Amino acid sequence: DLQAVLAAMAANNVVMIECHSSDWSGPSGVMILEYWNYWTGLTGGDVLLTGSGTLVDDVYNAVVTGLTTPEVTNLTLKASAGYESWLVSVNPPSYSGPTGVTVDFDIEIKVPDGTADGTYSFTISAVDAAGVNYGDQEVTITVESVIKVKIDIKPGSFPNSINRNNKGNVPVAILGSETFDVTAVDRDTVVFAGANALPIGGSPEDVNGDGYLDLVLHFATQELSLADDATKACLKGKTLSGKDFEGCDSVRIVK
Repeated sequence: DLQAVLAAMAANNVVMIECHSSDWSGPSGVMILEYWNYWTGLTGGDVLLTGSGTLVDDVYNAVVTGLTTPEVTNLTLKASAGYESWLVSVNPPSYSGPTGVTVDFDIEIKVPDGTADGTYSFTISAVDAAGVNYGDQEVTITVESVIKVKIDIKPGSFPNSINRNNKGNVPVAILGSETFDVTAVDRDTVVFAGANALPIGGSPEDVNGDGYLDLVLHFATQELSLADDATKACLKGKTLSGKDFEGCDSVRIVK
């Protein structure tokens, strides 16, 4: 069905350019080019005569015209199917104006509550009111219900020997990084090997010299819950915003 095909072409921004060998009239006396002018016009295209001395230039210009959009209307950013709710805000909401310019959008992406752990990839597309796609940007997000952090038991020493009969305390450094800010740690929630942090020390400092602030907390040795054959000990806590984090390091139990 030619009409259905032409409608689908127009809906999908497919321009038809038709090259015809003559402009002869049909049985009804209507010139055949009138039909083709109408049909190609439905897609924004054109009819050209193959006998024209400027055919090559005419085809070239028709193609360039079909590909050139001097103005764009209501260009918006859209996330691919299934991820629409992840794109929670776009500023500005849309753009209308000349093409050939750079437009900056500030976007906010939020992982929906209850999303299972895993790696998610989707596409954000710039699409105008006519459905023309001007470009895509792939987004990959790794979801972890618990933030993994690095810790250093007894910073500066190795192996990390612990004598559970010792009446002192064990220092443990929560190491900051590009993705984890130790100033966001809720110290009252931090537990190391079953022991709560003691109310001493705790000023952020760069203990490993990597340029990121670290947080050293102290834990009473005799309160640690460690088996005789334990080879690692873990620290858990929450950030001030309520996100869980944890990290582990090796230990050597001294009997």
